[in-house]
Amino acid sequence: MRQSLTVLCRAAGLKTPAMEYRFCLDRKWRFDYAWPDQRIALEYEGGVTSGGRHTRAVGYTKDCEKYNQAQIMGWTVLRVTNLTQDSEVINTLKAAAAKGAKVAGKKLQFSRNFTKLYESLYSTLRHNLVAAKYAAGDLVTVYLNDEKHHLAFITGVSLKPLREIEIEVLMKDAAYKGFEIRTHEQYLDLLRELYPDKEFKSIDDYVTLIILSKVNA
Repeated sequence: MRQSLTVLCRAAGLKTPAMEYRFCLDRKWRFDYAWPDQRIALEYEGGVTSGGRHTRAVGYTKDCEKYNQAQIMGWTVLRVTNLTQDSEVINTLKAAAAKGAKVAGKKLQFSRNFTKLYESLYSTLRHNLVAAKYAAGDLVTVYLNDEKHHLAFITGVSLKPLREIEIEVLMKDAAYKGFEIRTHEQYLDLLRELYPDKEFKSIDDYVTLIILSKVNA
């Protein structure tokens, strides 16, 4: 790129990016440029003609780890070099924005003060009927006690019997609700107590596990 990306974006009518954006709170990884609300990132891979860090074995391997995690978290990561023309950068950004732009029309409501909502990646268990409403890649608005809390991307949705959900996931979910459980049966009892309007008959009942990645806009 021969010009500042911010200048290029403004001239092209695109949103200006956040710079040095930390997308994973559990690691120190940062994107060179990011548009968090669209889940788009752009990485400038320098030194491609001089044997720079990004082209050497260790650096390349670490980049792979970073980009794989970003993919899991629902990011579209674009990569350019010092040889990439400005026009190509803008055209690529426009194409990514057109393909990936999503409106947070879907909502997820939480009714307790869950500290997990402040984590980068977290999960929630819902009634089996919820599975049809959400899919991996959806951008949702998370509400806490009817107030908008943050945006999140759904990175995974699975529908499975309660007995097949890892007990560690259930124990953590119960702990966020302020309860301690040790078995699937105890978690089932907790569901019945907290959601009397839902029918949870046995640990063979299907539940929806949703994994969310917080958008730190």
